[in-house]
Amino acid sequence: MKSTGLMILALFAYGITGAQLSDSLVSYDFNTQLYDTVLPVTFDETLLFDYTGSSSGSLGNVATLSLTPPIDSLFIGSDFGWPQATHNSFSMEDYPMRTVATMAYYKNDTLTYGNTYTMVSNSFALGTINTLYSNPLSNLEIRADSMFLLPAFDDSLPNPVLSGSRVSKVYFDIDVMRGQLGTSACLIKLEDPIGVDLGWIGMAYAKDDSYYSGKVFHKFSYPVYSCYTDSLMSYMDGEQMYNYGLVSNFSSNQIGVASVEALGNLGQSGSSMIYTDLGDYYTLLIHKFCGGYGHERIKASIFYSFKNVMDNHLGTPEVLRSESKAVKLFPNPCSTVLTVINNESNAPIDKIVIQTVTGQVIMHFEPNMKRINLNVSTLSQGVYLMTTEIDNKQISKRFVVY
Repeated sequence: MKSTGLMILALFAYGITGAQLSDSLVSYDFNTQLYDTVLPVTFDETLLFDYTGSSSGSLGNVATLSLTPPIDSLFIGSDFGWPQATHNSFSMEDYPMRTVATMAYYKNDTLTYGNTYTMVSNSFALGTINTLYSNPLSNLEIRADSMFLLPAFDDSLPNPVLSGSRVSKVYFDIDVMRGQLGTSACLIKLEDPIGVDLGWIGMAYAKDDSYYSGKVFHKFSYPVYSCYTDSLMSYMDGEQMYNYGLVSNFSSNQIGVASVEALGNLGQSGSSMIYTDLGDYYTLLIHKFCGGYGHERIKASIFYSFKNVMDNHLGTPEVLRSESKAVKLFPNPCSTVLTVINNESNAPIDKIVIQTVTGQVIMHFEPNMKRINLNVSTLSQGVYLMTTEIDNKQISKRFVVY
């Protein structure tokens, strides 16, 4: 998929002794159902640490996370606490809780929820490849026809205040296509840059184990029914959970918590270990599989590949968002009533057409009103496309019925 000559030329052009090539990536486009490749970029492998910036978003309301390890309800033999429901300690609409999301998967008109993603820029979220494929090393059939990211999902319900976004693309290590798993990390691209409002957590890597010593890490995740018999490991399905503490149990590929009680559950795959000094926020470790509490290190090679995508592969979603600000849909996702409003002028909405993602028209209105409440309770769970017409201009937006 890439020529050796291109790689040699890239290293030559870089002109630095520590020049190295990042990982090659594969992308999958949900709209075209096609795969493509992303060429590697060069980076300085002598750097011991690097990170991307974080943002608390336009909504503000930053929660105060503890900078000291917990002293109660610890995994035995560790300084890391047991997970508790996030809403017991924080508002789900606060930062950074709202940057952590679960995924709604739609396959053959069937809806399922599961796994954890963390916003790492305006339009991208970080997770693991095994959340997209049932077995990425033996079966590369993607598990869903479409996917929708739901921030601050809790009590088995999408958050009525915070909008989610459809996933348009996924990026992952090319070795997966070769039947190998160099890294399980994946990056998903969102159709709407919801990070503008929600904010996002930065992404980072640190080569030296000493960097992690004494630092408190925070973990937000969506564990589902317990894989184990211990009652403490049984969680309410559909709740965001939070725990924090000091990490240990270092290896070249992962860092975890050295305790026989520290065991992962289904749904925690893709969740991050987040570090903050209450100024910067960033993730260095990703929960790879349920069944263990090992968190894969974000290494320099994948860090720079993902950074390249976030910096240079925005494409049209940002443009689509800016053009669609005239029309506001809320709440999104919804279950009963969807409100549609012309958000930028006093002109009435002339037409509304609702289609399935396959193009079938299922509703048509001519409201001639600036604001209308639509009853969508008769629609099946899924993703829908709404096209509105205002002053002969058409604007399309997606919404989810759950």
